[in-house]
Amino acid sequence: MIMMPNENIQEKVEEKKIKRSDIAIAVIVFVIILSASLWVYTTYFLKEPEIKDVRLPGHEGTIYAFSYDIRETLKIPVNDEEAIVDALVRSDKVNIVYKFHNESSLQDSKYFSVLMINVISKVTTFFSYEEIILSDFPVYYIDENNTWHNSTGDMIAKPNFTDATLWLVGPNTGAKDTSVTIIEKDIYISGTSYENLIKAGDRFVLAVMGIDSV
Repeated sequence: MIMMPNENIQEKVEEKKIKRSDIAIAVIVFVIILSASLWVYTTYFLKEPEIKDVRLPGHEGTIYAFSYDIRETLKIPVNDEEAIVDALVRSDKVNIVYKFHNESSLQDSKYFSVLMINVISKVTTFFSYEEIILSDFPVYYIDENNTWHNSTGDMIAKPNFTDATLWLVGPNTGAKDTSVTIIEKDIYISGTSYENLIKAGDRFVLAVMGIDSV
């Protein structure tokens, strides 16, 4: 005689299977939520605070404020920091040159304006404490016809530079990397984006200050 399974027993077995499946899903959901919570906590709450300010001994409490975390900025390569400082202190003025070839260059010129304000304000303040007067920063740009212009837009003959010269190179005017490079008295500040360009300007200032770690 064949015994048929009791329907109540079958129902209970099915209920247990459903409960186990619900528990497994709940555990998976809990693990996902826990992992996401840990990621948010470690990313936003345990993250080290940014360092954007520098105070130098003998500078009477002056705070040099930089645009981005200095630790990240210091990763930008500089080929010769001593040569940069030497070129500046031996100069009566510091020339600034950039290219303005087309409409895309217009965006870079706006970036350069921010960079120049950042660089000039910090460098002149720094050198004043070191009893070095450096206050003349004539600006020039070169158009698509390779014609030189002064800061007011007047066409001029190509200057014969004998002082240090900052060549600004942005994402729309030929930047191939983000770096600060000196070749003789020509100092190239190059950035492949707005952020990188401003960082490169800050890196130049940090090199002038002799800061290589914080």
